[in-house]
Amino acid sequence: MTENTSPFERVMYELKPRAVTVKSIEDLTPRYRRIVFAGEDLRDFQSASPVDHVKFQIDINGESIRRDYTPRAFGDGELTIDFALHGNGPITTWAREADVGSTATVLGPRGSKIVHPVFDAFVLVGDETMLPAIGRALESLPQEMNVLAVIEVDKAGDEIALPTSTNADIVWAHRIGRVPGVALVSALATANWPEGDVFCWAGGEASAMRDVRRHVLFERDLPRENLGMSGHWKHGESNFDHHAPIED
Repeated sequence: MTENTSPFERVMYELKPRAVTVKSIEDLTPRYRRIVFAGEDLRDFQSASPVDHVKFQIDINGESIRRDYTPRAFGDGELTIDFALHGNGPITTWAREADVGSTATVLGPRGSKIVHPVFDAFVLVGDETMLPAIGRALESLPQEMNVLAVIEVDKAGDEIALPTSTNADIVWAHRIGRVPGVALVSALATANWPEGDVFCWAGGEASAMRDVRRHVLFERDLPRENLGMSGHWKHGESNFDHHAPIED
């Protein structure tokens, strides 16, 4: 890492609701849907980190339902969000049934924790819910940056095309009905960990993230400050708080 250079920067934004309308829908796999939203409120949308999240809100019978999602792309009054269509939660059901013209509200992001690319390499780890962040990271990191991405999906048919460079190693792990995280941790344990000063972003099922955390800290000797991690969801628990701490 460059001497006397802080790798981290915090940027805050005005938190305001933005009305959005579905412009287009694309099924990347049978269980992964990309929706592009449009709206004048998106003209000043900002997001400086690939792991940022917004609150995606719909109203059902007078009740506002909110869940966290990573912006996949944005600009020119548009916002792209990818939805993993697993389970039957209210937002997942909305995304599964949405049509062009369907409306929703987006709040945030509240801010970005920027990780500057002063490291020797980046490691990106997660399941389907981490794919938007992994895609954004692969697009935004310098082309010469060494990157390892380890991603768990249910089967080969659930893999999606990702932006890559000659220095990016993409490893897919297939769950095939097993407990979330088993295939991910196994693939991570056998992957070729990059040399030098490494920063790791990880996100996915909370219990799986606990095992990922243990592996990268204790088996790969990653400094704690070089790990950004979030439990996006938890198996068997609805509306899991992704701010909940991941224990060692």
